[in-house]
Amino acid sequence: MKKLLPTLATILLVLGLSTKEANAQQVRWHVHNSHNEIPGANCPVSAIRISPPDTAYRTTNANGRVTFFSNDFTPNLQIGENLIFEAKKDTNSLEYKTKTNWQVRNDRIDAPEGCLDNPLKQVQAHTLNIWSVIDTSNWTGETFYALAGLDKNASQICTSFVDPNPSLTHAYDVYDMNLENQDSTFTQGDSVWIKLLKTKNDTTLYTLIPFEIDTLEYINSQLIRSNGNSGSDTVLFPQNISVFKDVGLEEILLPDTVDSGTVVTPKVITRNYGTINQDPNFYCKINEFYQDSLQQIVSPGYDTIHFSPCTLNSVGNFVTSCSLALDGDVNPENDTLSKIIYVNPTGINENKQEKPKQSFQAYPTITNGNVKIYGTNTFSVYNSAGQRIDKEENNSGNYFINGPAGVYFLKPEDSKLPAKKIIKKRR
Repeated sequence: MKKLLPTLATILLVLGLSTKEANAQQVRWHVHNSHNEIPGANCPVSAIRISPPDTAYRTTNANGRVTFFSNDFTPNLQIGENLIFEAKKDTNSLEYKTKTNWQVRNDRIDAPEGCLDNPLKQVQAHTLNIWSVIDTSNWTGETFYALAGLDKNASQICTSFVDPNPSLTHAYDVYDMNLENQDSTFTQGDSVWIKLLKTKNDTTLYTLIPFEIDTLEYINSQLIRSNGNSGSDTVLFPQNISVFKDVGLEEILLPDTVDSGTVVTPKVITRNYGTINQDPNFYCKINEFYQDSLQQIVSPGYDTIHFSPCTLNSVGNFVTSCSLALDGDVNPENDTLSKIIYVNPTGINENKQEKPKQSFQAYPTITNGNVKIYGTNTFSVYNSAGQRIDKEENNSGNYFINGPAGVYFLKPEDSKLPAKKIIKKRR
């Protein structure tokens, strides 16, 4: 990954200090399990100092952690010096290993963490690290997620969780970005991203951190990136906010056939798939002779939008179209509906009409079970599996769906008339 910070040695020189004036007390490293769960615990580790050359040896503890002290080296380890950590573990005649590079610092003793490679995998493990996050959201009960991914493997996203400690600064790693889970290997210059997020109801707070891999020499990358300020490896959260919005149209409520001169009130059933109120604009149009629009607040769940009345004087088939517009709607595909309504010429004998004057209507289409029946009074009731569960003859106009919550179809005896879909909701 691209280095965004000056080296600590450079900073100390600017301040007029020598890198040899301060001893490093200790440095720590954490070795994580391989993708196939070979444990990072009890793993031999070498800490190699570049200059002057020296190597110290220790073994990780039961948690996969190891600590080196300045006096493990001769001469003592100093702030600003570079170390290479290497872990190698022989298991079942296979060598599992990982390594990382680290410049000793006075403000952070933990080196970037690593995952043991699985030698049977073509793709190596690769660790991404974020040192600390300043969380200013004041959201204390929500899960704090860290997602990571390669742009070229968009569907393969790794998930980690941030320490739920409610303190202002969280120090943690995103070490589940393990390329052994990927279909293709890293190459230098690959675009990678980490996204930190919390979600409450329909609102998501997030910080998105894109970067590129600049070298594959070390299979762990320390992410040093902030809100544009160099000289800091602290990430601010949140930097963005998004709200889930999805309002859709379910059904246009208009009869299939009416006589000319009939006054109808177009209605459409809408559904707010979210958990907070939204205020879309709704539109209705019947051919070119009727248009209406309104803005209405819709609560989570189902609602019915009522447009202004319309007198249908012209005879023929007319397309009724309804639509909605909502900024930020995540699913625009469910924002439009259309239906054909046929207007009969008044007074013409039924057998000369293009469509039968008889009709079949059932309202409401979303109900606790009670349905009003208009038109023909003989019909069958089918469940969503296509099984007939009831048959009504000479119905009085009131019907109750005696079944569990779900989708039902009321099909009239006259096969020329369309069936009506009814949704029985939970009480």
